[in-house]
Amino acid sequence: MDIENIDLRSLEMALNLHPAIDQLIVKPNNEKLELDIIIVPNLKLMSGSFPVRSQVLPNGLEIFYLSEKEPKYFYEDIFKNECYLSSSIDLCEGDIIFDVGANVGYFSLFVHQQLKDYTMFAFEPAPQTYDALCLNIFKHEANIYPMECGIHEKNGNGEFTFYPYSSGYSTFHANSKEEKELLIQMIKNEYETKDGDKVNEFFNHAEDYVNLRFKEKKYTCKLRTLSSIIDEYELDRIDLLKVDVEKSEVPVFKGIKDEHWSIIKQVVVEIHDFDNEASLIKEMLSKHKFQVTEEKGNRYENTVMNTIYAVNTSPFSKLKHKSKKQLNLLKKHFFQNVSNRLIPKQDLYNSVRIQMSGNQLPINIIILPSLRDINFDG
Repeated sequence: MDIENIDLRSLEMALNLHPAIDQLIVKPNNEKLELDIIIVPNLKLMSGSFPVRSQVLPNGLEIFYLSEKEPKYFYEDIFKNECYLSSSIDLCEGDIIFDVGANVGYFSLFVHQQLKDYTMFAFEPAPQTYDALCLNIFKHEANIYPMECGIHEKNGNGEFTFYPYSSGYSTFHANSKEEKELLIQMIKNEYETKDGDKVNEFFNHAEDYVNLRFKEKKYTCKLRTLSSIIDEYELDRIDLLKVDVEKSEVPVFKGIKDEHWSIIKQVVVEIHDFDNEASLIKEMLSKHKFQVTEEKGNRYENTVMNTIYAVNTSPFSKLKHKSKKQLNLLKKHFFQNVSNRLIPKQDLYNSVRIQMSGNQLPINIIILPSLRDINFDG
């Protein structure tokens, strides 16, 4: 088990041929008598549960995505039009933010571009979408902690309908007729503001188009209440609660304990108002001293959708949150989780052992987004 007997340069050259590896460095750890193998993965070749594609948005941000039509739509909505912000909703350095219904992380990465100091919890139940979310966070080294679950009124499990070609419409409350009608109207709204001729062209093929977009897969996904997350991480404030959960809005708010409403400073929620959901949520917010406004942009015309913005009017101070140490530990935990989920670590171990020709020196594989902060001489 002698470190000096290992040809480190040859080992590096051999491992660099592995398709999952973009960059690596092999460093002997003489103190622990082990070999540290530090790897930057090739994210575009990750063998996760979906075909990985990436696109550079107009603002220069590269993002991994699932549905071909969605990056343009979400860019316009979130980055350009800032749909989750309003005159009453703001972002400040040091904020703790919950992104409930994170999809692949569009809003989370929007915040990452806006703030230097923040803590984001991003919740996404669908396995494929969660994988893409992890890749985006990993690539941009964002201070975002993904959780593979839906937020609901009770802890448990629920059947989730995932639309691979329209991931933003995936839901715990599937009704394909409602989803298809909503998509058709949203597209009509978009084209009517730009090119009326395209509306007629689209409706000639609308049925085939939406049927393709709403091919579905069913998953049993984990459900958590918002309060269970607050309790687990001992949070004493949430500066912004963003909710975009495709007809699960009311259950999200029902999962907040009475004692936790006072620690939430701001709320923005996209509402699907099929059965008086908007009134129910506004009533809950008003009961807990939130000042509520409701907006319906052009894209929501003639649909059941609108957006509610709410600000807590009770005294709200930016206390230093008690869980700072625990939140700092989350970043290390995340990198371990994402590497185990998306990177074939056992395969890497096997490859290293083969190249070490039977040498049983302990090895420690470390997955990092880049080698930028590595001391190559130490």
